[in-house]
Amino acid sequence: ERIRLANSGSWRFVYDIEQVHICSKAFLDKTPAKPAYNPGNDPVQIMARRFQQDRQGTIDEMVQAGVEKNVAESAAVLVTSQRGMYAGCAVVAVDMYRRIPGMPISREDARAMNMRNPDTAETACDINWMYRDPNAVDPYAPSIERLQKAFREDRKGTIKKLVKVGVRRVWAENAADLVLAQKGRYRRCAVIVGGLLDNMGYEWGDITHHVDAINEGYYSIGSIVGDGVCDVDNVNHDPREGLW
Repeated sequence: ERIRLANSGSWRFVYDIEQVHICSKAFLDKTPAKPAYNPGNDPVQIMARRFQQDRQGTIDEMVQAGVEKNVAESAAVLVTSQRGMYAGCAVVAVDMYRRIPGMPISREDARAMNMRNPDTAETACDINWMYRDPNAVDPYAPSIERLQKAFREDRKGTIKKLVKVGVRRVWAENAADLVLAQKGRYRRCAVIVGGLLDNMGYEWGDITHHVDAINEGYYSIGSIVGDGVCDVDNVNHDPREGLW
């Protein structure tokens, strides 16, 4: 009777230590074990198989649904490489295939693939993730350090590189001062400009959206538009101040 009560989930008739022991054991014995790992349900394996079996067909299907071509191509490289911080891309991408067979990819899922983080100008499938350490406390730190080194060692040349791909000179020059100062709201600028500089060296690396984020990104307080993302005046602001 005690075991029956325990198996039914009832604890109403437990009065003494002996009953607690018996009921607890019976209750634990019926608790299901953690399900075994099933590669068939792993988003990384699902998407890796899709890209391996029909890379171009999968990319074309994504693009037809509204995924940016650059995002679809970088997703294929990132997921099949299984290097760096690739898992997040697979999780976002696999949602497009959790649908009734024969149904097209939804526009909402395509938008999720294209969505960019305003802090970084990146999607979940940017090629940059392949070169980041998943165990790092701050996966952006190496990129920021490379950018600071570039500005310190060749400020003029680095600004020229940024201007060449479309960054306005005023923001490239401001970025150099802001990033080297390492004060106030410098991090967002450092991450985006550092990501752009890295992407310039990667095939499938995003240039356009990073440039747009530098040229057009800004902070605001309420309805008031404030400093641009790389405005040197950000050294005077608390990093927690302002929205974008």
